[in-house]
Amino acid sequence: MDVPDCPYEKIGGRKNALWRTMIADFAGERKSPEGDWLLLETWYDRVGWQQDLPDLTSKTINETAVLTTGIKDMEVQMVAHYANLRATTTEYTDFVTNASVATIIKDSFTKGFQLPKKYGEYVRRIRKACARRALYVTSKGYIGLAPWNAREGDLVCIFKGGKTPFLLRLPPAGSVYQLVGETYVHGIMGGEAVAADASDNDWRVFNLR
Repeated sequence: MDVPDCPYEKIGGRKNALWRTMIADFAGERKSPEGDWLLLETWYDRVGWQQDLPDLTSKTINETAVLTTGIKDMEVQMVAHYANLRATTTEYTDFVTNASVATIIKDSFTKGFQLPKKYGEYVRRIRKACARRALYVTSKGYIGLAPWNAREGDLVCIFKGGKTPFLLRLPPAGSVYQLVGETYVHGIMGGEAVAADASDNDWRVFNLR
């Protein structure tokens, strides 16, 4: 649920901002299709289908067969979760009845339903975007991915002439800022944070070292 003055109120809300942050999505025309949030919702594993994959090294043929069967069962649960999400989401329930929702889920098994191929692409994007990063929320409600060395109190800024945000840190009793690193902040990656009519008086000067 969005809080008052949520920066994402007019661009899809916090739920939309969260899944796009997890993949460090592109801004503008290159952004991922709206319906692909289902793939990220499946990856979140809110229903507990996902388990640690077993180690198949140094196993007998029988042991490997049993463990492999367990992996396939886990995949079936994941597909069922995705099928249920797809069948009950608004874009489908707008034109199907409650009775046919159950039919869609059933057909996902009888007709060999599988996850879209781009599910794997999104998992790779998540791992690349989130590696050695932490999810954070700014004081104004923006969601982002911080560098591994970020700390509470770091300042998000955009340098004049650029679009990519960075984190700056002011040491205790210091006047010179430290550059922490580049950061992803959903909603300002396309230069949205910089007003088109900004004058020189609207910019702040930082001394860096």
